[in-house]
Amino acid sequence: MFCDHCGADNVDTATSCFACQRSLTPTTPVTGGARVLLLSNTLVKGRYRIISCIGQGGFGSVYKAEDIQLHRHVAIKEIDLSRLTAQEIIEATDAFNREVSALSQLQHPSLPEMYDHFTDRDHWYLIINYIAGETLEHYLEQAALSITNPGGIQVQDALRISIQLCTVLDYMHKNSPPIIFRDLKPANIMLAPGQRTYLIDFGIARRFKPGKTRDTIAFGSPGYAAPEQYGKAQTTPRSDIYSLGAILHQMLTGKDPSEMPFQFVPIRSYRSSLPAELETLIIEMVDMAPQKRPASMLYVKDRLEYFLQHLGSYYTAGYQAALPLNSKNRVTPGHSQPQGRTGYASFPGINSGAAPGQQQIFYSPSHNAQGQIYYTPSSQAAAKMGKPQKKGTTRRAVLITAGVMASAWFFSNQIFQNHADTPVSSPAPIPSVASGSPMSLNYQADFTGHTGFINAVAWLQTYVVSASDDKTIQIWDPQYASTTQTIICRGHTQAVTAVACSANNVALASGSLDKTVRLWDSSGKQQAIAHFPAAIYSVSWNPNNSSLAVACGNGKVYICNGTTLKTINIYTGHTKSVRAVAWSLDGSYIASGGEDTSVHVWATIPNATAITIYRGHSNTINALSWLYGGELIASGSSDRTVQVWNSTTGSTQTLYLGHMTNGTPTSQVDLSQSAPAEVYAVAGQPTGPLIASVGSNGTLHIWNATNGKASLIKPFANTILKTIAWSLNGTSLATAGSGGSVLVETLSS
Repeated sequence: MFCDHCGADNVDTATSCFACQRSLTPTTPVTGGARVLLLSNTLVKGRYRIISCIGQGGFGSVYKAEDIQLHRHVAIKEIDLSRLTAQEIIEATDAFNREVSALSQLQHPSLPEMYDHFTDRDHWYLIINYIAGETLEHYLEQAALSITNPGGIQVQDALRISIQLCTVLDYMHKNSPPIIFRDLKPANIMLAPGQRTYLIDFGIARRFKPGKTRDTIAFGSPGYAAPEQYGKAQTTPRSDIYSLGAILHQMLTGKDPSEMPFQFVPIRSYRSSLPAELETLIIEMVDMAPQKRPASMLYVKDRLEYFLQHLGSYYTAGYQAALPLNSKNRVTPGHSQPQGRTGYASFPGINSGAAPGQQQIFYSPSHNAQGQIYYTPSSQAAAKMGKPQKKGTTRRAVLITAGVMASAWFFSNQIFQNHADTPVSSPAPIPSVASGSPMSLNYQADFTGHTGFINAVAWLQTYVVSASDDKTIQIWDPQYASTTQTIICRGHTQAVTAVACSANNVALASGSLDKTVRLWDSSGKQQAIAHFPAAIYSVSWNPNNSSLAVACGNGKVYICNGTTLKTINIYTGHTKSVRAVAWSLDGSYIASGGEDTSVHVWATIPNATAITIYRGHSNTINALSWLYGGELIASGSSDRTVQVWNSTTGSTQTLYLGHMTNGTPTSQVDLSQSAPAEVYAVAGQPTGPLIASVGSNGTLHIWNATNGKASLIKPFANTILKTIAWSLNGTSLATAGSGGSVLVETLSS
């Protein structure tokens, strides 16, 4: 039963609200049978074709649909007013308007994008982008069933999720005026393929009004909502910090805070190796007194990034050459550390000194009936709030989420097929490949249709696409590597330096020294052309096929429409020619690098601004590849190294020196005197942890991203290898360069 005054969720038999102590009046539901769902293939507004219902809530339903005009999947939130009471209509109206207001003003890679909203007589509709993945709530429920790891999830995963939440919440808090999410909980957090985290459901987000006290009633979800959300004080950005602390505590212990609100078991009783300072930070985040919590999400993010960097990760840390852009020591104006902190705050339970006239709230250890120690608020204010009698969300928080329980957080298998909607396996480690175990390549085809240096290769389903100094792009089948079976794309007036195929396998893009980018269909017919100020060195499709990233010799990266090639956005962060560009597996970020020796990771919305700059290389960046799993990037350089590093923190995970040594132990090689071995191309296996790299000394290297150990090093006589590409199933490689032919081989162990 939901309180008409404050919105808190109470048990059905309650006569008074646990939160505000007001009398409860049972509401009479509208009768009329079960809710009528929209059928598959129903057209909404003559444009959105219903595919399936993917969720239901108190106010309506959420559908997966296809926008038949723009040929993309969307999520439709439908509120059915005809089935609501008068009070529920008021609540639904408020939730709907809040979400529309928030999403219309916010643009961030970790937020849904609103495409449209409209009404008819009995329904309200909100159209947003379709996010494949699972909620954090579902992920934690699955983790709780694990026999081997019943106490939450891995520390690295918890920190990565929390850091991304800090990033998007800090963005919201920096709005003018700040936007407070107020209902941060696992059910409102989506984990998408490529380790991307999204915030969903803005039904109770509100704008911060400075100086306005008691500005809210009991919004939020018991266990996750900050104490001030029960009407005791004003909600501020620190209210979201409390909620994030509760979630982080749950991820590390497996303890659902809604079962014992305001009580948090010591984390290190579950994870003895956890840094004490990290536990201290989390307990500070859930302090009952807002003024004793960290001052900003930015501060929390910096601390969590520091802990993540020093905890290590799934990948072997081989080299610490780069520092994250967001340094742990950074203090941004307006986001100072909490007053009185010089490093890590003292552990809760020590009197931190409330200001005169303020009620003093601090944590002290206590025992429950099972003898477990909890940190419990000991003030009268905490006691007044009481323990919720029922787990659940408030009615005003029930505008249903648009997330899809399609599973898979870490890995998006075969991203070049249209698999955004395909259920894949639950989060799992990278497939086991013995470290440095020997492998071999078996001959499949040798294509000799070009008459010049081959600069780029790509796969179009089972076909190979190759681009050459001979000004052509050629499409051919490795099973029939004969020029009689070749489609030739002609139009460029100088060497073709780049080629990329769309994820839906219906189009390909090429770039050239003639300063143009051209689009072609699979039959070789030119569909569009765009002119640029300088030579083009690399092109990369957004996985949703809607846009193309273009690396230009003028030091800029252009984002172009995937159909018309019209420029949408321009990234200007580089200082010299850009030689490589790669879109992340989930389409949220772009990595670019070039002659300025740095790699920039940036989002296209709300504006093209770098979030991480990697400076581990000492020479031109020639190649970039996002690795299986979506978080790590491999960068190849003229400094003769390939470096694997974290796209979020900028920390180096693996340094591969094989192109300098050709397999000889580094202790036996004078690296300063080794032969020239510039790395020209790097390709991450789309289905596993292997990396293939080639370069100026004519050797192909296949090695493991987790430890940098080579499984195969193959020399090509008198040849510069310029390009390499994995087949979509990760079993074959196409390799080419100065020899003028493309060799296709199949990998076997």
